[in-house]
Amino acid sequence: MTPYAIENRLKLRNPMFLETASYGHMGRKPRNVSKTFTSLDAKKVEYDVDLFTWEKLDMIELLKNIIK
Repeated sequence: MTPYAIENRLKLRNPMFLETASYGHMGRKPRNVSKTFTSLDAKKVEYDVDLFTWEKLDMIELLKNIIK
């Protein structure tokens, strides 16, 4: 539960800001999108980006067991 681990778990360094900037960022369904970026030297790079990773519920049971 360190800040570094939270940042990595939620993939907060991924380029997802346009999608999360509109219509609020809570209560949205997690999804994966493909994004294409153009670098300064005109090379195109494509990434698969997870959006709304903080909405995933896959850690609930593990956290319940840790808290007990």
